[in-house]
Amino acid sequence: AILAGFIFVDDLFAQHLAHKTVLSILALLTFSALLAGRKIYGWRGITASKWTLWGFSLLMLGFFGSKLVLETISK
Repeated sequence: AILAGFIFVDDLFAQHLAHKTVLSILALLTFSALLAGRKIYGWRGITASKWTLWGFSLLMLGFFGSKLVLETISK
């Protein structure tokens, strides 16, 4: 979805989407690291939960943070 989104975005900075894109990419990297850690190091339990919560927090911050920025600061 992130790669497909780059096709349809004409100018990332003109549409005020830079922070959302950066946070989404960080979340993608976090979840990728979680999968790699699970495969290579056998992460389970507390370690896997922490990585999952960090990834979810980044996605949530990207969604709600962008709403806050667009509704509050843009006015």
